[in-house]
Amino acid sequence: MSYSRCRILTILLLLHTWSATGPVVLGIDTPSQLSSSSSSSSQTTPVVSEPSGLSGPDYTGPSGGSDDCDPEMVGFELVTGYVYTAPTNMLESIPGTLMLTDCLETCQANDSCQAVNYETGLCVLFSSNADNNP
Repeated sequence: MSYSRCRILTILLLLHTWSATGPVVLGIDTPSQLSSSSSSSSQTTPVVSEPSGLSGPDYTGPSGGSDDCDPEMVGFELVTGYVYTAPTNMLESIPGTLMLTDCLETCQANDSCQAVNYETGLCVLFSSNADNNP
């Protein structure tokens, strides 16, 4: 079984994010998918995690419920391969952000932040998310 350099970097980044910010909901390949993919040349589709209760049509966003959230219970759903676009809901664009954890911590510190776009060197904060603004 071999991994591309990009996939290994992604796994390390996700582990680093998880260790710094707590649980992250991810769609990942299960061990059974990894073993079956090694015997075939086709690429497997990532497993989609079940909703965590923090998203979906009943989710009202970070301000919709109690304002007494335990900071240890705040988490992020990490979605790769997509860019969230909501120009009217952009809170801040922060160039020079080299680590995903710095971007997520900035979002946590801003009560209006519901989503971020991150790529190396740029963190963009939004006051809406893909659940309430599809």
